[in-house]
Amino acid sequence: MPSDPLSPHRAAVAIAGGFHLLLNLYSIILYFIPLILLAGSFFGGDQKRKSI
Repeated sequence: MPSDPLSPHRAAVAIAGGFHLLLNLYSIILYFIPLILLAGSFFGGDQKRKSI
């Protein structure tokens, strides 16, 4: 059983990798929410100005 000592390490690496990916995704979402809101309000205001 040569792969036995490696399996817990592999699981830990997979968990850490998944957590890191999740954290990156979370930070990207947090970064984009204000941009999306700003863009939405900007384009919404632009459309309102054009319609008036």
